[in-house]
Amino acid sequence: MYNTLKAAFSSKEPPRSIAPLLWYHGEEQSLILEEIARMDEMGCGGFVIESRPHRDYLGKQWWDDLQVSIAEAKRRGMEVWIFDEEFFPSGIAGGRVLAANADYRQHVLVERRIDVCCADGEVTIPLEGLVLEGDTTIAILACKIKEDGTLHEAQMLDLTADPAEGKTLRITGAAQGQWRIMHYAAVPSFSGRSHEIFVDLLRPEVTDAFIEITYEETYRRFGDEFGGVIKGFFGDETGFENYASYDLLFGETVPSLPWTARMLQLFEEQKGYSLKRKLPALWHQLGEDTEKVRHDYMDVLTTLFAANFFGRIQKWCHDHGVQFIGHIVEDNGAHAHHGYGPGHFFRALQHFDMGGYDLVAQVIPGGQTEGFFDWGPWKQWNAGFFYWTMAKLADSATNLYNPESRTMCENFGAYGWCLGLRWMKWLSDWQIVRGTDYFVPHAFDPLFPDRDCPPHFYAQGHNPQWRFWRAWSDYVNRSTLMLQGGRHKARVGLLYHAESEWAGGTASVMPLDAAARQLLQGQIDFEFIPYDELLHAEAAPDRHGTARIRQLELEAIVVPAVKLLPVAVLAKLHELVLAGVSVIVLDKLPSGDTGGEHNKACEWVQRIWGSGLANATVCQLSAAADWLRAMGHWDLAVTEGPSRFPLLQYYAVEHKGLTAFFINNEHLEDTFDGWVTLRCDGAPELWQPLDGSIRPAAMYRSEEGAVHVKLRLAPYQSLFIVVHEERAGAGAYIEAATFPELLAVDLSQPVQGLAAEPGQYEVQWSDRTEPAIFTVEGPALAPVALDAPWRIAKASAKEYPQFTEVAGLYGAGDLNKIAPLIFDSFSGTAAYRQNFHFPHETEGLHVELDLGEAGETVQVILNGKELGVKLCPPYRYHVSDSIRPGSNELEIRVTNTLHSEMRDPYSAIRFPFGLLGPVRIISYYRVPLK
Repeated sequence: MYNTLKAAFSSKEPPRSIAPLLWYHGEEQSLILEEIARMDEMGCGGFVIESRPHRDYLGKQWWDDLQVSIAEAKRRGMEVWIFDEEFFPSGIAGGRVLAANADYRQHVLVERRIDVCCADGEVTIPLEGLVLEGDTTIAILACKIKEDGTLHEAQMLDLTADPAEGKTLRITGAAQGQWRIMHYAAVPSFSGRSHEIFVDLLRPEVTDAFIEITYEETYRRFGDEFGGVIKGFFGDETGFENYASYDLLFGETVPSLPWTARMLQLFEEQKGYSLKRKLPALWHQLGEDTEKVRHDYMDVLTTLFAANFFGRIQKWCHDHGVQFIGHIVEDNGAHAHHGYGPGHFFRALQHFDMGGYDLVAQVIPGGQTEGFFDWGPWKQWNAGFFYWTMAKLADSATNLYNPESRTMCENFGAYGWCLGLRWMKWLSDWQIVRGTDYFVPHAFDPLFPDRDCPPHFYAQGHNPQWRFWRAWSDYVNRSTLMLQGGRHKARVGLLYHAESEWAGGTASVMPLDAAARQLLQGQIDFEFIPYDELLHAEAAPDRHGTARIRQLELEAIVVPAVKLLPVAVLAKLHELVLAGVSVIVLDKLPSGDTGGEHNKACEWVQRIWGSGLANATVCQLSAAADWLRAMGHWDLAVTEGPSRFPLLQYYAVEHKGLTAFFINNEHLEDTFDGWVTLRCDGAPELWQPLDGSIRPAAMYRSEEGAVHVKLRLAPYQSLFIVVHEERAGAGAYIEAATFPELLAVDLSQPVQGLAAEPGQYEVQWSDRTEPAIFTVEGPALAPVALDAPWRIAKASAKEYPQFTEVAGLYGAGDLNKIAPLIFDSFSGTAAYRQNFHFPHETEGLHVELDLGEAGETVQVILNGKELGVKLCPPYRYHVSDSIRPGSNELEIRVTNTLHSEMRDPYSAIRFPFGLLGPVRIISYYRVPLK
């Protein structure tokens, strides 16, 4: 496995895991073919055909465009996925499902109510505003209101069967006091995306109609390519769509709820009691049963939705040799709500062949990691959910249901033209360190200019950073390669508490992002575990203290604070505690059951957390990571250096004979400089996906069961530490050194000590008791500042590499401000040129060119030799082989994004443009440490 992985990682053509969205509008096919060619040239392994929308969707031109695209993909050896909808959300075929059968129209459940006073046991109620034309009455109920404002279920009258002739409804035999009259009606959907043409996806025959119109028709035309060039279909953002909201559950302010014609019957079949008289509990407090009814209602809905929509599509795909991928709406709490959401993330995602999510401008490098956004149009969005929870949900779905598959992200949409490769590198690291290993960039668009959710990456050759896209794609392809085919190494499960939220309300549960943030900031990785899966956990007979949940092996279960926890979940937790599994509840214990059996729940709580078991505890949220580490449930720890570095993130994958740790510094200002301890055996190697290089760890210590590695990661830096079991004990290694820097070039050369000052330096080898002494002789090597003015030339993307000289000399700084008349609306490349004097002989030196800051993608040409591209900081080049004593010619090319030329409402920031500096030449004496 090691040699296979090493060869693929080091290759100039790493295996490809990028399949962008390719938008189809009905343009000339030559433009589509050009986009496909550009994607292939720049390292994409396939693409997703998406109508955006196509002017002849499912018509002759649509099928002709698919025919040409599929043939071209096959010729190039690329994969094709087909977006299953005209726009989004998926499930309506652009209105064709409803057009085929008007009975399929989605209906939602609404409550209309009036409060009346009954003085003498009889009251007449006007029906105006309570019953409207077009209503399908589900129930009309009258219920006495208690003094505390809740409803008195024991005093409820069912008026549904009473004739509602005329304009009034008469009630007799009612107790004296305040009464609430509630009309529950199914009405055509009136809010939500595409609500005028949305259909009832809770009904299997409606999903079958959607499949017939889209999937089956595609198969009839291209079935021979299914399982070959056509890999499958991409479903997008399907949710209940009963109302346009991310946040809905229950209560008096809820405008509508999901419904289907057979809901009363299906509910009673599954739950054993009638929903009709319990309907008020969905809007009001109806005594002790309120929480149970709300839980059961969502339980039935989410089970129906998952099986009758997502499940039927996935089965059809598997029956036809292809896969079903895509994502739902996860935003804020929508993953556990109705409205835009599907009600339960994992019940939906178990029917996708990749765990998937959508990254649409909600994570900003250096931006908010908790609280609600305080800028732009996203102020209603919870930054903490997007940063800490969203991607982990998707990866956990993959690891639970499809561990041999991948975790997909539709990424970069709506970031605006300000998004360049610098941010793309940071965002890619953010995704990879959360387990994402299949990228669907949003988007390639044959139209230019197009205002629809930029950026568009090729932009018909207008994107000035396009020529560097291959450097980014190779980086992503190498990184995702390392995650594929292995097993995510996480010892902790964090419970996904949708059912508790349904029953008790959003305020009754600790936000998932609060728990996820505390664990990840403490370098405790985890899997989200839904209650459904925990109930099938088994204590591993061969590993005491381990719970097996499908393919996962977990040593600890973390319970976020919830008011209500199902009795069955508590019973399972007790079983696992007795088997040695650690169970930690955060902040406070549950006080009841989602099904109303509160006394039983409290008994189980006492057995688990009140019996003095060392592996069961209640812990403050802020101390959770420390407790788990103290109990041994960790794989990476910061052991020397910064006492706390919350934005140092990692993801570990076990392959046969080795463990790969992807480690990422997400901080934009602070450098991590310290030691990390890895829970594994072997010799560590540093694999750098930016260039495919592999080198030994310059300094580390090893003991049984752990490897300690010295690590320095500046902002924007990441790498893999690969610990190879077979290389353990292969030879002596450096455990400590007083050299300011150590340089490991590759696996075949000795580590080099770097020092700018003469003197004696110590190196402690693993096989010696005394340190070795190395002497550096010569004058001190001071940095050379390149602070003289620069000559500047410029070229747009279409002009490059033909530059036009800009009159005058310029210092380092933001060209938007230094020369706004020339550069404020200029998108392209600025070339900085200067001759400088290098005062040292180069033999025996290690020399670096440090550009300081730049905005944003950088190329360097020194003495006619191209030294490569830097997508992001640190902008440092090794120039030992290209610099010469005396006079040198230096050219630095800095390329910005299209944002200067194409202003848009999506971009969150205006980046500086140009060489910001300071620019220095830094030299060291180089000492081979043999």
